[in-house]
Amino acid sequence: MNTTNFIIAIKRHDSEEIEIYEFIEMWRAVRFLSEHLAGEYDFRMADPDEDSPLEYAEEYKEHMWEQAKNNLNEPKQHLVTVKEL
Repeated sequence: MNTTNFIIAIKRHDSEEIEIYEFIEMWRAVRFLSEHLAGEYDFRMADPDEDSPLEYAEEYKEHMWEQAKNNLNEPKQHLVTVKEL
C-alpha cells in the first residue's frame, strides 16, 4: 500500500473559494479526484489501480484544453493542483 501524502487544491469555476484536501493513500486521492472531475465535459473516470493523482490531474488539464480548443464556447474548468509530499 502506498502511503505517500497528497495535497489536492480545487478552485471550482463557480466559486471564489479554494478547497484543500489531504490524502494519505494514493487510491483515495485518485477516487476523490475522479468523483469531482469525471463527467466534466466527458472526462473519464479514474482507475485507482492504474492512475496516480498527479497524472490524473494533468490529464484533466489536457482534456479541458482540448475541449476549449474544439468548442466556440470555452468550457469552464475547475483549477486543480496536486502536490505529493
